[in-house]
Amino acid sequence: MGMRKTAALALSAALLAAPAYADGFAVYEWSARGVGMGGAMMFSDEASLIACNPAAVTQFDEKGSFSGAVTYIAPRGSADFLDGGDNVFKTQHNKNNPAYIPAMFYARRIQPNAWFGVGVYPRFGLKASYDPGWYGRFSNRSIEFLSLSFAPNVAWKLGPSLSMSVGAELMYAGLKLDKSIRLGGETPIDLDGDSWGMGWNVGLNWQATPRLSLAALYRSEVKQTVEGGVNLYSRLGQIATRGQGSIHLPESYTFGVGYRFSDRTRVEFNAIKTMWSSYKDLTINVAVPQPYQMPLGGRSDFAYSEEKNWRDGWRYQFGVEHKINDKWTIRAGFVYDDCSSCDPDDADFMVPTGTRRTYTVGASCRVKNVEYSLGYGYMDVGDKRINNAGENHEDAFTRGCDAHIVSIGARIDL
Repeated sequence: MGMRKTAALALSAALLAAPAYADGFAVYEWSARGVGMGGAMMFSDEASLIACNPAAVTQFDEKGSFSGAVTYIAPRGSADFLDGGDNVFKTQHNKNNPAYIPAMFYARRIQPNAWFGVGVYPRFGLKASYDPGWYGRFSNRSIEFLSLSFAPNVAWKLGPSLSMSVGAELMYAGLKLDKSIRLGGETPIDLDGDSWGMGWNVGLNWQATPRLSLAALYRSEVKQTVEGGVNLYSRLGQIATRGQGSIHLPESYTFGVGYRFSDRTRVEFNAIKTMWSSYKDLTINVAVPQPYQMPLGGRSDFAYSEEKNWRDGWRYQFGVEHKINDKWTIRAGFVYDDCSSCDPDDADFMVPTGTRRTYTVGASCRVKNVEYSLGYGYMDVGDKRINNAGENHEDAFTRGCDAHIVSIGARIDL
């Protein structure tokens, strides 16, 4: 089932790990300052702009600026499985499975009217695992999905207050997945595959007035075709084979408004629409080796498929930043994530979370040309019903899902 790259993406949100991530299984924790600002960083002054508003890198000089961060995310949650009615007969939890998100950026002026920036950071991913007897194992038993994008961008000024950027994206995706499928009874299966995909982006940044800033960014979808090794543990014994699958990581539109009250205080609001409706199904094409074709009905391959039918979703980010003095800066923010898979008949344990609200705080300390930052966020996740979720197709509710987010980072002016 090497196909799972596709699954990777889908399963990527496996069960209660999803609370650690934003809308669907997207990742936005690219900066410690950004975590403190609730992700609202389209008008900041650090190189992580490459990830959220590359058209604004026109503020850097010929020496340039570097920024980097590592973010720790610890999700947790429970699932209540129901009998034929609304009575809970089993409650289970996810294991403690923290994830670490690295990100690095660099931007500088390369010509009188041209700027270059590059970032290495993840845009999708998750990590989760459950006990062997996990009742939702037909959705997922364990998963580790990683994406990492290499994103060069070029920006230039169209006028004194208007700039534009164009960028490319080379994305690597890797997936390890362990679950059960119904193939002549319960058949455990594990997948290990990877894939490369290409995308692009274009952005605009407008300094409408000395205090008011506006920006927009479009990101294309990235198609990943995953291939890798698959192990099926059937009644015939272990079958080692290969699989393939594809998934369209969604395109998105980001809009931002920033207002500066003074040289010390600013606020920012972002709205991100992600076209999750492109995630219509999860299909894995698995090759069947010759010795097993006859016991499995003479098939040389089979397709494992699940309908998803997600809807497009919105993410809203608000942040405020105040510079206490030349050394210290404090921040606070709020994030609201829409639920893209809230129909109980289409929902699953890949992304079992409902709407998400994240409350954030942060601070920075500048020492000469280096600014050290710390950001913290608490994500409160809404409950959600998932029909046909259990071992015997019982309905379930996810509840008590939340996540702690801690990020440390630094900005270096070269």
